[in-house]
Amino acid sequence: MVRTIRKRVYAWLFVLLTVFTGLCALSHYTDLHFWPVFVTGVLTTAIIGKLLNRQVIDPVRSLVAVARELSPYTKTEDLYRTDEVGWLTSRANQLASGVKRAFDALYAEKMQMEAILSSLNEAVLALDSTGKVLLTNPALEAISAMSPEEARGKNIIEVIRNHDLEQLVYKVLARLSPVREELKLLLPEPRVFATRVTPIKTPEGAGVVVILRDITEQRRLEQIRTEFVANVSHELRTPLTAIRGFVETLRAGAVDDSAKAKEFLEIIELETRRLEKLIEDLLSLSRLEDRRAAFVRQQVSIGDVVARILPVFQKRAREQNVKLVSEVPSDLPAIVADPELLGQVFANLIDNALKFTPEGEIRIKAAASPGWIRVDVEDTGIGISEESLPRVFERFYRVDKARSRASGGTGLGLSIVRRIVEAHGGSVSVESELGQGSRFSFHLPVQQA
Repeated sequence: MVRTIRKRVYAWLFVLLTVFTGLCALSHYTDLHFWPVFVTGVLTTAIIGKLLNRQVIDPVRSLVAVARELSPYTKTEDLYRTDEVGWLTSRANQLASGVKRAFDALYAEKMQMEAILSSLNEAVLALDSTGKVLLTNPALEAISAMSPEEARGKNIIEVIRNHDLEQLVYKVLARLSPVREELKLLLPEPRVFATRVTPIKTPEGAGVVVILRDITEQRRLEQIRTEFVANVSHELRTPLTAIRGFVETLRAGAVDDSAKAKEFLEIIELETRRLEKLIEDLLSLSRLEDRRAAFVRQQVSIGDVVARILPVFQKRAREQNVKLVSEVPSDLPAIVADPELLGQVFANLIDNALKFTPEGEIRIKAAASPGWIRVDVEDTGIGISEESLPRVFERFYRVDKARSRASGGTGLGLSIVRRIVEAHGGSVSVESELGQGSRFSFHLPVQQA
């Protein structure tokens, strides 16, 4: 094909030479010497031909060779022009279409990758061989408060200020083998992350992908489960040990002593009731934590529930010289709740107040606000220390263990209160000061039946 365009150039040069020779012949009749003019024309033509060959034919030859390598299987029968120019024009159009298709495919792949990364809850970082961020996803902002654009190009220690993670990255870069570890990051509050660092290849060489998955809640639940099993075992063992001990004592002969036998039987009965209460509370808590459990939802009046529960504790309150007062307005809007569970909330809060109020007063208040009803159970008891306030709603946590055990408490009452209130879409809180009494409050939403 190169020969075709070369022939055309030479043809034009021949025409130029012919015209030039004709002019020289004419010059013979105008007193000009023919041969000098002819030789000058030939040399000029040769120089022009050489320049055309260097400036046109050689570049075209190179372009044709490149085009053949880029599109070796393209047909040429439908070319508008069959010479090199036509062939190159066709290939240029085809290459432009191919480049556009490749660009569109790369763009679609890039958008798909960004969509996948954005949907991940785990923080993902791709790093180069020096530990600098190549790309990341929006989940990183929850860890480092940096957007993907701000993190790009920064070293891993600048993005996530954790020396152990930095060392982990460099270890994987050196060994080129994946590593999994749990790391604790000191963010605004300590968080635990399952960290996976995997080597990858980048255009510049080796790199790594770091994936950080927050497992703080998982580890917390595991710790709660472990403590729960330990506490249940302890709480069950204590009354059972007492019951068995007194039964053995009775069998050994104490049964013949009527006074001792009566005393021991009363202790056995007390421990049995304590064990029964513990089992009931555990079953209640289990039902509340089971999301499949169905509650009875109906219109409930707070005043009616308080009026039903207070008489249960009147005798005990009189014995402790504690006054029970209800300040629940009669015009409160009804709420949608399970009346039995709501009664259990009041019963547990009043029972808890009586345990820690040797004498004084327990007052129940309620008030309505837009969309909510607030209930307060206030006492004038011994109060709660500041360090215990955040933990009073935990299972088996006791502010005063000796007093709680003496009164038959299981350490589950307030935890049950929180579960019931949260199951109804509300929240609980506590305010207290040592020697100044306590105020337990809960909010419940006002909803239509």
